[in-house]
Amino acid sequence: MDSATGTTKMKGYHYVGMPNGFFLFENENYVPMGFTYQNYVTRSEYDTLSADDRELLLLRALVVEDDEAGKISRLLNHLDINTQQYSYDWFVVDCENRRNSACSYFETNKRGFTAETTLPAANTLFFSVPYEKGWSATVNGEKAEILKADAGFMAVICPAGESKVEFTYKTPGLGLGALFTLGGTVL
Repeated sequence: MDSATGTTKMKGYHYVGMPNGFFLFENENYVPMGFTYQNYVTRSEYDTLSADDRELLLLRALVVEDDEAGKISRLLNHLDINTQQYSYDWFVVDCENRRNSACSYFETNKRGFTAETTLPAANTLFFSVPYEKGWSATVNGEKAEILKADAGFMAVICPAGESKVEFTYKTPGLGLGALFTLGGTVL
């Protein structure tokens, strides 16, 4: 980083300024929360790639657990990982594609988050939120299955048209723990 000119050797970042004495850069290749893919690969295919190629593939294809591939194979195209080119130029294109397929609304709340999207066809909507058993989801008010995607994050299947997606988190075992605490207090 050249502090005199505000330039950096990191591709895809540009200098914004120095608020409060800190260098501020903007990532030109940002990816928002909640987006779709056109392609998928299985976790076992993903695991065969080098670490550098894996991180670039995550922007090109949804990675699903092997036993869940059948759930999305009718929605997404299977991507042949052996025919892909991984480079910075393709990274920029993949980031733009994810931004263009992002949900129109995303907001967090005390118990989770809500997103809204309009899709031309049924698709998976991916969120880079860690997959855990305490999550539940609804799509348009109906319970939705949460798919473990991209090696530890979450996705849900949404129908064509407008969808409102709500994720809610409840700590597993919290109610039972409170009951035991109450019982111990009474004893």
